Amino acid sequence: MTAKIQGSGFEIISFKINIKAFTCCKHNPLIIVYEAGWLIRNQNLSLNRKTAFFLNVSLSCLTSVQSRAKCVIVSEIQMNNKTIQVGGSIERALKGESDLQSLSVLQEAWKITGKNFLTFLPAVIGLFLAQVALLLVGLQVQLGSAAVFFDSVITGGEMAASVIEAGYMANFWSDVLSAPLLAGVSLMALNHAIGLPSKPSYLVKGFPFAVASVITVLLSASLQGIANAIFPILGMLLSMGFSLAIMLVCEKRLSPLKAIQFSLVATLRKLLPMTAIFIVILTMFIISFATAGIGLIWTIPFFFNVKAIIYRNLFGVSLHVSTVQKGQNDNDQDQQGDSKVFDA
Repeated sequence: MTAKIQGSGFEIISFKINIKAFTCCKHNPLIIVYEAGWLIRNQNLSLNRKTAFFLNVSLSCLTSVQSRAKCVIVSEIQMNNKTIQVGGSIERALKGESDLQSLSVLQEAWKITGKNFLTFLPAVIGLFLAQVALLLVGLQVQLGSAAVFFDSVITGGEMAASVIEAGYMANFWSDVLSAPLLAGVSLMALNHAIGLPSKPSYLVKGFPFAVASVITVLLSASLQGIANAIFPILGMLLSMGFSLAIMLVCEKRLSPLKAIQFSLVATLRKLLPMTAIFIVILTMFIISFATAGIGLIWTIPFFFNVKAIIYRNLFGVSLHVSTVQKGQNDNDQDQQGDSKVFDA
């Protein structure tokens, strides 16, 4: 038999599964056993049902549990449509009950960045080039020539207020208008966070969420700008607090306002580990700039993977399993080619 697992915001993955009887001395209900050695238990099923799905896919990580042979709780498995919640959940995140360990997150992000580096870096570069292009267009529109701004920066001295304002507004709108690409990169990182690969072409997977992602970045960037003007540390706190909002919009299909609210509340509930993680990230960015920007080649992909792991641990990632006929699956594979990530 063949199964499809579909996660919100990703391309469909198909693989074979074998259904066998399975019992576990410690855990009674349904056990889902991944090839990589992960055991997932469902608390909500009747205790007399002991069935195991052996999924022939290597998932390097599903939750923050470090030992590969341990059973980890999945918050929800609905047998009517086989929905699996990997990692945390919105309810637990808002209550501060999700597990988030800063050292574990950083170590895991380092490993998956190395594993997916060659396929992830082109997408990150694509996002960067798009933001630079939008920045130049913004400077051109406001100053008549982008060279005016860069000449002022290079020559040093006191910059005119109009030039500073033009630079700020150009940077602001480049971030906002590139939000769909930012969503695509974030969804690719979510793939990595649940052990699945990605392709550079998945950069455009954020386009179905273009309007929502633009509104989300517009609102969050505006609030951060106001906070920075009042108290810079508050602006940094909001920047950290809003960092998961765009993934909530894409993966959970939340409205921009709800996504921003939930992201901020969940961050404040885990303020200490989140602060420790972002201090390390900030240090890495400083070191990267000290190397003439060469270090950014690693730091930026690493940063996106860190955010994806945090998101998985706090809010979880929803997977939907459904059985399909073999012929249908073959047709899907012919049409989709190499389908090892979820479909948006």
